[in-house]
Amino acid sequence: MVVDGYANYEILLDCLDMWDAGVAVEKILSRYPTRVDELRPMLDLLPHLSSFALTPSKEAQVVSRTKFLLLAISDYCPN
Repeated sequence: MVVDGYANYEILLDCLDMWDAGVAVEKILSRYPTRVDELRPMLDLLPHLSSFALTPSKEAQVVSRTKFLLLAISDYCPN
């Protein structure tokens, strides 16, 4: 069984990979027609975000990685 959060994460990664490969936003959205309303706002922001290219601090990276791993563990190890 696929957890919705994990499925959403995989879809977003797929969209980002396609965008990085130069695929047009409309073509990306056509792959996920039931998710257009969720994905379009994020994809429309990508051209504006690429100019920032910010690198998070090591502390921010550790916090983010820890939160991600705790969430992943909670999805696969029920209480």
